[in-house]
Amino acid sequence: MDSFKNKIYKNKLKGYWSIIPSSQIHEIMGIAGFDFGIIDLEHGTYSFQQALESVIAIKESGMYALIRPSSHDEKEILRCLELGVDGLCVPHIKNVEEAKSIISFIKYPPQGIRGASGFTRATKYGFLDFNKHVINANKSIFVSLLIESIEGINNAREIANIDGVDNLYFGTYDIASSMGEVNQKGENIQNIIKKAIDNVGNNVSFGQVCVDNNQYKSLDSRIQMIVCGVDCGIILNGSKIAKNGFI
Repeated sequence: MDSFKNKIYKNKLKGYWSIIPSSQIHEIMGIAGFDFGIIDLEHGTYSFQQALESVIAIKESGMYALIRPSSHDEKEILRCLELGVDGLCVPHIKNVEEAKSIISFIKYPPQGIRGASGFTRATKYGFLDFNKHVINANKSIFVSLLIESIEGINNAREIANIDGVDNLYFGTYDIASSMGEVNQKGENIQNIIKKAIDNVGNNVSFGQVCVDNNQYKSLDSRIQMIVCGVDCGIILNGSKIAKNGFI
């Protein structure tokens, strides 16, 4: 299986945010044909044990497993990496200094300062040659930095130029909130994202959420990491349709 980092540059991939710790929900999402699931430690109710079990379920369902840590904390980021995920989606990146710090936490020396253990799920509990694991992890772990403020938008080009940044994900809810906008799906937000992508160029891939068909159709064509809502919203929408006679 090609790495998520490589595949996203060549394809548009569709996934979902997960705030509900449930292996069965991940299995259903895999059956539905999603490409990836993002375990959300910032907004979800996950424990680390539940996050581990969900990583296993996501990957067993043929999807890529990504995770959003709740903060920029170095130790939390390390624990996320040791779950054996395909990539990290790190929230609230506003400037170059924050971005460089995050990259240093994710990469092993000499590129960074990631702590080393040969006996975690990331190394198949000691089965992998550790030196080869270090080389592969530094090369293949997908790093998505979430741009969620006007400050982040203004610094997007410089952030994207940092070695080790693979993706900029535009967090429309927080961008709208930071501007005093009430509609994260509105034309004003989409125009801001388009201008940001124009300014950044093709150094990285781009991601964004869509929560309905109108927003899906309004996505910039250069968005390759398409997040089709949140597990709870997907379940709620399906339940409402069923309750109304599948209309």
